[in-house]
Amino acid sequence: RVVARAVRRRAAAARRGAMGLGDVLNDSHVFFRAPVLLALVWFLWGINVWVFRKVHLDYAAALGFDRASTLSPRAICSSAVAMLGVIAGFWFLYTIHWPFEDALVAPSAMYILSFFVLIVPLDV
Repeated sequence: RVVARAVRRRAAAARRGAMGLGDVLNDSHVFFRAPVLLALVWFLWGINVWVFRKVHLDYAAALGFDRASTLSPRAICSSAVAMLGVIAGFWFLYTIHWPFEDALVAPSAMYILSFFVLIVPLDV
């Protein structure tokens, strides 16, 4: 419902020719808030793993993980930064309305690409 309202408001503002920064920011938080929070959680998880390794706590044994299959903090944080790059790129394309006229193409493509960026270091 919120997404439909944002799309209608964006289309009406585009027809009027009055797409200001406020209109773009009001619409974009609907589509981009959840992936940014996911990337933030992913990045903070990498920092958590780094701190555990820095203080020599064996989190893998404590949580019952296999040491060979656990990710390094560098791999976790690099995938989070790559996901933030994907989000920033698609947010830029969303704000300038290029190359898509439809408002939902850029966020949909961003969700799909972000998912693939997150599963790359997981050896799925």
